[in-house]
Amino acid sequence: MAASPPQIVGKRPRRLTDLDLLLISLFAKGLGTGEILAHLLEVYVASVSKGTVSRITEKVVEHMTALVEPAVSRRGRRRNNY
Repeated sequence: MAASPPQIVGKRPRRLTDLDLLLISLFAKGLGTGEILAHLLEVYVASVSKGTVSRITEKVVEHMTALVEPAVSRRGRRRNNY
């Protein structure tokens, strides 16, 4: 069995947990923070703080905005070139 090459790992790395993935999925389907909290309580009988849900969904929004902005600015430049 070959050994993997060493990798640099950032300070306090975070991985997506199952909860993160579930919250991202519900948020992507259009549920708001309150609806996500109600869903978790009803389906999973789990209580999660509003702050936790907000923190995770805000990170998703930041990431998606960073992905979309370059595409929008490229599209705007193309329109101006015509």
